[in-house]
Amino acid sequence: MKKAADAGVICIASVGHTVEESSQYVEKLEEQGASVIEVVSYDKDTMVPMILDAKKRVKIPVVAKLSPNVPDFMEMAKACKEAGADGFTACDSIGPTLKIDIETGKSVLDGASGYGWLTGSMIRPIILQKVCELRKAFPDMPIIGLGGVTKWQDGVEMIMAGANYIGVCSTVIMNGYPVIQKMNQAIDSFMESHGYQSYDDMSGIVISTLPKEDLHDGFSMGFDKEKCKYCDKCIQVCPYVARKFDEDGNMEVWKEECRQCGLCISMCPTGAIYYC
Repeated sequence: MKKAADAGVICIASVGHTVEESSQYVEKLEEQGASVIEVVSYDKDTMVPMILDAKKRVKIPVVAKLSPNVPDFMEMAKACKEAGADGFTACDSIGPTLKIDIETGKSVLDGASGYGWLTGSMIRPIILQKVCELRKAFPDMPIIGLGGVTKWQDGVEMIMAGANYIGVCSTVIMNGYPVIQKMNQAIDSFMESHGYQSYDDMSGIVISTLPKEDLHDGFSMGFDKEKCKYCDKCIQVCPYVARKFDEDGNMEVWKEECRQCGLCISMCPTGAIYYC
């Protein structure tokens, strides 16, 4: 890490999972050139003491790497902020998980219990929601969006969810370090073509498009007749037989049958059906 820091690399040193462990290293890591200390735990009772201890020991920022596996994610985030965390990394891997070889019936994962932890593109939708909730609750806290970013489009999505920075791991392991430069260049090109001057212009942009109230309190779907190609996909996939077209091509919905699952919206190829 010292070689990287001396070369001008901003180094985030990650430590955990107890205060007994982290307290041994944070000061040494700062001395070696770390720009940020990241503390990691899956338990609020250990995360908070690590943050409090690290803040006393170092002058550099201390960020909390949050786990999506805790019982109350936002409660954990709030406790970390109150303890003095300067930012969040969201999120750690998801698990425990299991994969089975159907020929042998055995687990193919190598964890001590036979289980493992899920990373990569499969967890991105979960991480995006966590990042978005963090941005809504803590508008001024820096957020590193980490989890499932394997291509530049994923990085844009992470920023739009509310992240200030993009974290990558699995894709670098699989494709090598040059992938970082390629992703940065592609994101810069996207921003220029879409009129964004900085990450701040994009960060959290999705929040303004989300419903102001919980959808479970009721919502309605809009229909844009001009966009509709009348492919009937929305009708075919509706498991509640809750919609049809009338003779004039307008969408009819039986609200007492509709369960608001949104499958029709996700299947519409032209965006003719939408939440409103």
